[in-house]
Amino acid sequence: MNLGKFFAGVGFDSFYHGGLHNDPGEEYSRSYGVNPTASVGINFTDKQEASYTYLLRDKGTDLYGHRIDYFYTLSKSFPIRVGFQANYLTFKERNREGYVDSYYEQDVTAKLSVEIPLTKGRK
Repeated sequence: MNLGKFFAGVGFDSFYHGGLHNDPGEEYSRSYGVNPTASVGINFTDKQEASYTYLLRDKGTDLYGHRIDYFYTLSKSFPIRVGFQANYLTFKERNREGYVDSYYEQDVTAKLSVEIPLTKGRK
C-alpha cells in the first residue's frame, strides 16, 4: 500500500485587504501584512497533492488562520494543475483613525485555480 510522499515546510504569506465598511461614514483603511506559515502535506500520486497550512498571527493586524489546498495535475506531458483552496481566517477590524475592534471577526474564503506552466520543468 503506497501512502504517498509526505512533505513539510515553513514560509511566509502576504496579504492585502482594502475596502469600505457597510456604513458610508466609516471608511476602513487598507491593511496588509506578512504571516509566517507552517505547512504539511502529501503527494498521493504523481497527479494529486493536498496540504494544510497554519498562518501564524501577524502582530500588526492580528490576522491568523488555517488553509487547505488540493491540486490535481491533468496530464504529465503538459502539467496543467487544477486546484482548490479554502481559508478560515481570524482578525480584528481596524480603521484609519487607529480604532481596533475589541472582538475578533472570522472570514471564510474559497477559490478555484488553473495553473498553466510557462516552461517545461526538469525531468
